[in-house]
Order: sequence, then C-alpha cells, then structure tokens
Amino acid sequence: MNKSIFSAIAIVLLLVAWMMSGPETKADVSDTQGQKADKKVVKPIMKVKVQTSRGMDMERFVTVKGQVEPLRSVTIKAETQGRVIKLPINKGVRVVEGELLAALSMNDRNARLSEARAMVINAERDLEVTNKLVQQKIKATNQLNSDEANLAAAKARLEQIRWEIGNTVIRAPYAGVLNERPVELGAFLQVGDPVGTIVDDLTLLLTAQAPQLAVIELKLGQKVEATLINGVVLNGVLSYVSTIAEKGTRSYRIEARVENPKHLAYTGLSATLKLPVGKSVAHKISPSALGLDALGRLIVKGVDEHGNVVVKPVELLRRERDSMWVSGLPMEFKLITLGQEYLAVGEKVEVIQDDRS
Repeated sequence: MNKSIFSAIAIVLLLVAWMMSGPETKADVSDTQGQKADKKVVKPIMKVKVQTSRGMDMERFVTVKGQVEPLRSVTIKAETQGRVIKLPINKGVRVVEGELLAALSMNDRNARLSEARAMVINAERDLEVTNKLVQQKIKATNQLNSDEANLAAAKARLEQIRWEIGNTVIRAPYAGVLNERPVELGAFLQVGDPVGTIVDDLTLLLTAQAPQLAVIELKLGQKVEATLINGVVLNGVLSYVSTIAEKGTRSYRIEARVENPKHLAYTGLSATLKLPVGKSVAHKISPSALGLDALGRLIVKGVDEHGNVVVKPVELLRRERDSMWVSGLPMEFKLITLGQEYLAVGEKVEVIQDDRS
C-alpha cells in the first residue's frame, strides 16, 4: 500500500516539474533567437576617404579614326577611238587645267569633216530652191518638209564629226597630279579606255565614320583637328555629314576640308580626327576612382549630404599621365577615394576627409 502511494506521489511531482520547466525553455529559445536577430541587424558602418572634387568648364570632343583623301580624283577615258600619237606628260607630273594629256590619230576624220560640210551646203541650197518653188506653187509643201529634214540631218553629221575630232585631243579637266597613265605611245584606244587619273591635292579631305550619338552634335563649318600617323597636325573645316547611316556599322560618313597649298604628300595617311561638340562640367580624378557597372559603363562612387553612398555614370573626356577628366558629375561632388570597392548604393558610411583634397 505504501509503495503505491509513493509511486503516485513521484509521478505527480515529475509532472509538476515538467510543466514548470516547459515555458522556461521556450523563453530561453526565444531569447536566443532574438539575440541572433539582433546580431544580424547590427552592421558596423564602414569608414571611407572622401575628396571634394570641384568641376570646371571644359571643351568636349568627339574623336574618330579616319584617313586623308584628295578633294577629287577622276580617271579620264577616251571618248573616241584612235591611236595615241602624243603623250607629253609623264605620270607623277603636276598639270594645270586644260593641259594636253594625250592626242589620238585623226585617221579619215578630216575627209569626213569636208564631206559633212559639203552635204550641209548642198542641203541648204536644195532647201532654198524648194522654198522658192513652193512659194510659186510649183512644188508641194511636203517637199519643203523633206528638204528641211535633210538639212537637219546634214548638220547633225557635221556636228558629230566635229565632236569626234575634238575628242582626239585629251586635256586635264582641272589642275592636279597625273597620278596614273596606263597608256603608252602607239597604243590604240577604244571608247571608254582609261588614259590617265588626275588627283587634285590642292585641297584635301579628312574622312571618317562618326558614331550615331555624336553626329547630332556636329555642325557644318566647325573646326576639325586631325593628327596624322606621322605626327603632323592638320586643321580643317567640317564640310559634310551624311544624312544616312551605313547599314553595317550604323555610323555616318563625315568630311572636313584642309587646304594644302604646298601640295604635301598626305593623301592616304591614317588620321585621328578631333571635333569639338560644346562644353561640359569636367572633374579631374584618379584612375583608381573609376569603376564599371553591370552594363560596362564607367562609374564613380561618392557620398551625398546624408552620408549615403551614391553612384554616378561618367564619360571620359581626356586622359593625362596620372589622372583623367570625366563629365557627368555636378559642379561639386564628394568623391570616395578609398574603400569604394565594396560599397552599395544607399549604404551609410563614415566619412574621413582625404588630406589630398
């Protein structure tokens, strides 16, 4: 009997102990989780060095790769057939407008000229006689019409032979250099055969393909500076901007004229064209302050008036030996110079002024 009573009392005590210990365990677990949550929320504020960068107005430029071309170049071709009997100019020699380049044989053209003249005279006489007979009503007016047609045909033949004779003499259409002369004395030329190529190098063209975003800022007549591959600097004026982009590159052909009074041999050289497109606020920064965003654009990081991190996309304007000039920032900008690599936009930071500012 006593054993049963003691067993019952032991069981009751165990139940009471278990019930009293349950809530205390849950509280302990809750407190532990709260402490862990507090540890997650609390994050130390990073310290960064900041330099106050002040901008200045700077001329912006579009820089493109191009080349030097002559103002004009034309291949002169024979407009009538004949054997070459004169070639007074060798290739590479400078010529003036109208100077003789080649002469072709006349063949039977003088005889055909005399015949054409005689036919015109004869047709004029026939028309004159017919006209008088028509007035006297001896001949019908249809004969008059026929004679008028014969005279017109005779004059056309005369004009044709004169044109052929004129084309046996081939002259320079403008001043320039006879750059090519593919014919030799005694060669027989057909209509369309090349005689020579004249290059006008008194004025040169700087040509390039400008990107579509830059074209809208270009203006005809603006100055263009070109640095040739040999280091020579040429100054010209923008004279042409294409209105249609090339299908493959979506770029636009541009041309600038450069005077070349000394006829210096720049044609064909590669060139870097620099075209001013207005002014913008520029900041001089260290290359180490630059970064790239997910789209591959240049960015810099700074701090706003509340001590939060801001990211600004920038555009490179000019490179120097140990610094870079960029645009896209306000006139005054607090630039993070140290510790920016691991900062996110909007993150709170502790600012330490950079002594170099």
